[in-house]
Amino acid sequence: MSELEPVAIAGAVLRDSYASSYRWYEQFAELLAEGRNSLDAPPVHDSTLHKVLRQAFDDARAQRRSDEVRRMLRMLWADELLESQRQVQVDLSGSADLFVRRKRQAVMI
Repeated sequence: MSELEPVAIAGAVLRDSYASSYRWYEQFAELLAEGRNSLDAPPVHDSTLHKVLRQAFDDARAQRRSDEVRRMLRMLWADELLESQRQVQVDLSGSADLFVRRKRQAVMI
């Protein structure tokens, strides 16, 4: 059986959200390695992502596609992990600000 269109769309939206989170961690690493002087704000958790995932799950369930239901459950789980990562990123962002300020103070001394 082929993949349901809403499931394919949900997967693409989830991949985009993951890529955004991954890019932020790359920037954070560059900041710590002194390859950059500032850090962009962490990506905001997109409530649209959860709505798309939920709709795709409902569609797969309505069509009795157990393969797609399992896939959507994994995607919903991944969405929850991304949402948790957003809070970690907010915390790390605060630490990064402190790191940059201390680094600047050390240069001034």
